[in-house]
Amino acid sequence: MPLVLYGIGDCSVINDKLSIGIVGTRNASVYGIETAQKLSYRLAESGATVVSGGALGIDSEAHAGAMLAKGRTFAFLGCGLSFDYLKENAALRRAITRYGALFSEYQPFASPTRASFPIRNRLISGSTLGIVVIEAGVKSGSLITAEYALNQGKDVFAVPGDIVRSSFDGTNHLIKHGAKPVFSAEDILSEYDYKYGDLYDKEKASLPLNKLTYVEYRKPKAEKTKVTEPVKGKDIVAEVKVNLTPPEGVSGDAKAVFGALTNGEMHIDDIVRATDLKMNIVLSSLTELELFGAVQQMPGKKYKLI
Repeated sequence: MPLVLYGIGDCSVINDKLSIGIVGTRNASVYGIETAQKLSYRLAESGATVVSGGALGIDSEAHAGAMLAKGRTFAFLGCGLSFDYLKENAALRRAITRYGALFSEYQPFASPTRASFPIRNRLISGSTLGIVVIEAGVKSGSLITAEYALNQGKDVFAVPGDIVRSSFDGTNHLIKHGAKPVFSAEDILSEYDYKYGDLYDKEKASLPLNKLTYVEYRKPKAEKTKVTEPVKGKDIVAEVKVNLTPPEGVSGDAKAVFGALTNGEMHIDDIVRATDLKMNIVLSSLTELELFGAVQQMPGKKYKLI
């Protein structure tokens, strides 16, 4: 047990009964990335809480999938909560605090070390009913998490992978030695019917993953048109008109919020009035847009497009 846990966000999420851990390599293949996002989406949509480590690759897609489904998720970090580690994942971490929380046993400004990540892995397994390993080599830290899970009496699941790619050697090894293979959210959640059957939607859990579309969250593309026609007797001024469009894959509510922000930086109350949406819907949409790298939160509860 950790001596202390620091948390930011809705820290009650750590007490969710139906929590499932998802781990895997940082250098994931397209197959691993899509599987992680879609499987997490189905789990969260069905009522489970998705737990991971907030890292790049499989971890990021696991958290993103849960949030795209408007579900709950939380992460254990291998450094202090105030240490600016993995700047490219900063938006994802901020989004997680709105759908759940970030946790760490390290002091707020503690920097990560080679040892801190394997150590924190025991918290991922310890806070969940079971661990799902998606794409892991034989030396992957994800197998450390699986070992912790076994020692803690937790279940271990694995997604079958390509037998000729070394990045799947670890997951296929787990299946060979008794881990339950996973093809749907139902394969995981059905293991807990006896105790938590009333906490998840069995119909949604049974839906195949191939019915979902993978969402590549990224910054919106800007169309730029330069007006450089010279005006006689005047200094030449280059005018740049930028027409932003919302990222592909965002919800209708997020598109409405995006549209309001095209007028410039706005306070959250003004966004609510401009969109005629409820505050919780606006907050959810802002989180979604921030996940896509389309919106930035400013001081004073203001937001702007980026």
